[in-house]
Amino acid sequence: MSTVQEVQDALRGMSPPDRNRVKAFLLHLSRVDDPAYKAELTQRLQKIESGGGVSQERVEKLHADLIKKGQ
Repeated sequence: MSTVQEVQDALRGMSPPDRNRVKAFLLHLSRVDDPAYKAELTQRLQKIESGGGVSQERVEKLHADLIKKGQ
């Protein structure tokens, strides 16, 4: 197992997008046992499964637009 210092050193060497993924994962871990968080995830999944999500075509267009804007 890595020490806290080793993890911190590894994080310093990561790209900003990779650090953001780690941040999202740590946030998830901090809430994973929270009943309200579980209920929210269930509600989001039900919305997606019922057709309330965003289509891949729409995501790709949004992504292309952000790239054009340099974001």
